[in-house]
Amino acid sequence: MAAFLRVINVLENIRSSVDLESRAMSATSFSQAQELLKLSLSELDDATRVLEGGDLHPEAQKKLHQAAALDALALSTPSGTLRNQLISQAIALKNSAKSDMVF
Repeated sequence: MAAFLRVINVLENIRSSVDLESRAMSATSFSQAQELLKLSLSELDDATRVLEGGDLHPEAQKKLHQAAALDALALSTPSGTLRNQLISQAIALKNSAKSDMVF
């Protein structure tokens, strides 16, 4: 039961993170995008800590770490076009991680 609840928690973290990233992609300023990406990274940090704490879904953990690295890079990328490409790649990794956890 605990593992099930952990996965539900992580799925919500990923949903929230993707929502924040989507908003960052349409942000009207770099600073607004940065704030949204910081929140997204916080959600990802929560997700990875929950999975690691339960020793669950190592492949999903790896993808979430890769997505966090892309988000961190996007956080320091002033070019909107390049930033959005990085965010799109991070979203794809998060969606793949979700697929790994949900059969």
